[in-house]
Amino acid sequence: MNILVFFYSKKTVASGWKVSESEKFIDVETEDNQVTHLKKERVLFTLKLSKRLSFEELNQIKNKATELDLEEVWEVIHGYESQVKAEELANLVYGTYSDDNLVQLVYHLFLDNTFFSFKNGFFYPNERSTVIQRKIERAKKQALAEKANQVIKWINGEDVQLKSEVLKQLLSFVFDNQEKDELLEEIRSQTGFSNDTLKTRVLKALQQRNIITPLTNIPFLKSGIEPLAFKVDYNEAIFDDLPEVTLEPELISVDNKDTLDIDDAFSFKKTNHEYHLSIAISNVGPIFASSDLLKKLPERPTSIYMPDTVIHMLPIELATHLLSLKAGEFKPVMLISTVLSSEAEVKAYQIKFCKTRVAKNLSYEEFDVLLETDYLDLLKLCEQLRLIRVRNGAIDFKKSEIEVRVNEEGRIVTSSVIKTPARLVIEELMILTNFILAKFFVENELPGIFRGQQIVNKNSLDEILQIQNENVRNYKLRSVFGRSEFQVEPVRHDGLGLPFYMQATSPIRRFFDLLCQLQVWLKLRGNPTLSKKDLQHYISLSLPFLETFQLAQRDAKRYYILRYLQQERIEFLKGIVVNKTPGGYVVEIPDYELFCYVKTSQALELGAEIKLKVDTVNPEYLTLFVSHC
Repeated sequence: MNILVFFYSKKTVASGWKVSESEKFIDVETEDNQVTHLKKERVLFTLKLSKRLSFEELNQIKNKATELDLEEVWEVIHGYESQVKAEELANLVYGTYSDDNLVQLVYHLFLDNTFFSFKNGFFYPNERSTVIQRKIERAKKQALAEKANQVIKWINGEDVQLKSEVLKQLLSFVFDNQEKDELLEEIRSQTGFSNDTLKTRVLKALQQRNIITPLTNIPFLKSGIEPLAFKVDYNEAIFDDLPEVTLEPELISVDNKDTLDIDDAFSFKKTNHEYHLSIAISNVGPIFASSDLLKKLPERPTSIYMPDTVIHMLPIELATHLLSLKAGEFKPVMLISTVLSSEAEVKAYQIKFCKTRVAKNLSYEEFDVLLETDYLDLLKLCEQLRLIRVRNGAIDFKKSEIEVRVNEEGRIVTSSVIKTPARLVIEELMILTNFILAKFFVENELPGIFRGQQIVNKNSLDEILQIQNENVRNYKLRSVFGRSEFQVEPVRHDGLGLPFYMQATSPIRRFFDLLCQLQVWLKLRGNPTLSKKDLQHYISLSLPFLETFQLAQRDAKRYYILRYLQQERIEFLKGIVVNKTPGGYVVEIPDYELFCYVKTSQALELGAEIKLKVDTVNPEYLTLFVSHC
């Protein structure tokens, strides 16, 4: 008697010929003349056939099984028949009965339950809602299988181009151990590779295709960030009606030496008992008054600055040429003119749009020299502004930063960026300007994007501020503040000591700044402005991208610092103990802006300087392991 037994084996349907049967078990002959002793609960279905098919024939039938299209038959039966036998269904599908047809149909029904379900020896047509859902799931499964097949070809060296999101998945798999991924599971299923073998093969393919080289920025590559592919037809006619203004004293800009996207400049003078300050901000908003252009920028809400590259928010011809406030060229600007008292209080301000010319583009180093002579009064004003904010609750983080870059030879270079008077002055000027712009929005009930930050642990603040060691104090202050947030309603910024605040001084580099400038442009020209709902929509669209870019930028800096430690073969580091943890301490490495965990039973004082031995540096995993000497 030829009885074909269908049963589950390794999460798929297998089959074999019945050899014998007992009350609880059934013996089945499978391929290679093997006999499998099955509990009857594992048996799905049995078919009595007129002839015994070879296993080669059975495999050929099984491979063709899923090619069947049962939708038309299901449409006929659905609603009329509640159950149907396999033989009856085979007659409907093929129009004729044969052992081959019956076996192929049964395989299909067990491998694909889109249209029919099985129970107690009968097949049941599924409800229409079930069919729709399972068709969606089947399409996803087929797409996943095809995607996996493309990756396998790519791994094997075939000429296949993978999408950036797939490359991102593979990079996360190799460098972040992101193994629980349906695509990777499908690849392992199709290839039979172990996890380690697949990781080795993917890494080798990435290297062979020069996607990963000794100079590759791994965090940037993993982020999947690409320049936005759009162009802007820059029509200067939109600025034809703007008056040309020449300020006295002349405008100057202050930035890093290699800055190309210059978006702000200032003019300053003191008369009697008043300070006169003018801040010119590149006029970007009007170019993006078109909603089509605004739709593109939520995907790139900020420029991205990394040690080896810059990805500008705007097309480079706008960011570094047409809209950049280069010295000697008349450019459209938003001009904020402010009069302050000798006590640094804002007495009056005016905002207008015009064309003006910057006289000099200075570096911070050059401006530091001028502050000692020509701009002493400006330095005094900014010191007053800072003291007023501190009295109003601002927290002053007196901290230097490390700058990391990759030079033309591919070597990593680091330098310490100390908050010199020049940097403090520019910081205060921008904070003041952003506050005045926020004040304009509040006074005119104009919808805007405000930035706030709340102190969430006020009880600890006074105690923390009494800590003498700067490293320990700054570390513990992190527990005091909540996350900085963007809101369409005015909100206090505790960190800056201001009742409300917005960022609007870098419209070339930040999307929210651009939107705020656009609002002012529309308001002053009497045009309809964006609503709170519009702005909230842009915030919601942009924030996931913004957080991704900020993380990639931060990780890239850490990556290259760790690469620098390897490059310079640094064996020992200076650490500052900043927090006690179970079994050890959190230690800051101030020379490189790194924090690490040191396991030790030795009692260490907070703020103590200790010597650390570098045990393991792994830039790809962004990890550093050290031990206390």
